[in-house]
Amino acid sequence: MDRLFCLAALLVPILAVSACAAAPERRVVRPVAEFDIAPDGDFIVLPVTIGGRAYPFLLNTGLAATMIDTELRTKLELKKLLASDRERRASQPRERYGGLSATLGNLKLDFPEGVESGGYENVRRKLDLECYGEIGMDVLRPYVVLIDFDEGKLSLLGSLPTGWGDGIRITSLGGEGGAPTIGAAIPGMPQEKFIICTARAGNSIELRSELFSKLVDQQKLTTLDTEEEVRRASTISYKAGRLHAIQVGKHRHEQLVVSTGEQNTIALSYLSRYVVAFDFPRNRMHLKKGKRFDELDCVLNVNAVEIEREGHAAVAVTRVWPQAGASPLGLCAGDFVESINGRPVGRMSNWQVRRLLGQNGAPVSAAVRRGSETLKLTSKTTAAARPAATD
Repeated sequence: MDRLFCLAALLVPILAVSACAAAPERRVVRPVAEFDIAPDGDFIVLPVTIGGRAYPFLLNTGLAATMIDTELRTKLELKKLLASDRERRASQPRERYGGLSATLGNLKLDFPEGVESGGYENVRRKLDLECYGEIGMDVLRPYVVLIDFDEGKLSLLGSLPTGWGDGIRITSLGGEGGAPTIGAAIPGMPQEKFIICTARAGNSIELRSELFSKLVDQQKLTTLDTEEEVRRASTISYKAGRLHAIQVGKHRHEQLVVSTGEQNTIALSYLSRYVVAFDFPRNRMHLKKGKRFDELDCVLNVNAVEIEREGHAAVAVTRVWPQAGASPLGLCAGDFVESINGRPVGRMSNWQVRRLLGQNGAPVSAAVRRGSETLKLTSKTTAAARPAATD
């Protein structure tokens, strides 16, 4: 018996050592590049340095190729490239331009197939958003793109950190013009394919017009007023509605505000409910619940107030339009807004400031300077019931 006891005593530490050796080692991944971004679903704008000057570019996973503002492209004297065989076979080949030398943070950008060109004056003027191009999948494809909407951080990584789970499969990046797509389910319907687009900062989801109409007919979607969307070349009208439910991976959301579009698209307002990791090398998208996971989805409204910037510290309210459905904060012309919902406005675009101040039906708070006073304004509207959001 004594021999057996001694043998057991020897086995215990050996087994303990084996268990420790078998435990997975947490892998710390240092960013290749890291950027501060606006939080909570605002446009993701990154500094692209060209000729020693930083130009704001939107991050757009919905684009296969990086785009540059036409005026800037002309100024840089970029040369048109000859169309490749692939482009000749395409029904609507796009012109590409070579010779762009640029950096993103400490990354030297390489465009062996050139960049595309488009006008961004409409975006700058109507969205009040400084933008001179869009970073596409030609830059993003080699990296894990980690977007922390809670902290306002975007990181480019060489590999995915441990602890992110299985995630959601991204279909081949060769389809849909090179944009990442995933499957999502609307209850009672066959699974639909959705493009992931990080440059759409309006409503949570866009639906093909045919699908939108079918969901209305089947009473799975409640229509709202027609709205307008600003795009690079134009301003378009679209139908809006509340989608009764949608399942993305293991996550289900109800009563999201959706709109009609050319393709099914998951946009920033949806993605910003999570901390998102796009593992493009392995064709996976990983979602972790964020602070906005079960936040009420509000109708888009950027016309309730008119504003001007006072540097980066505050936003001056120049006019309030109560008839436009402004949230009942009690704002007055001449107020200087310093923060909204606890976030400094210096981290937000003018578009996001107007959108948040125009929310009706969701709780909104703002720190405001009015003359010599500093006020904390809170909306008096009782928020509607929160949508169900479950795993």
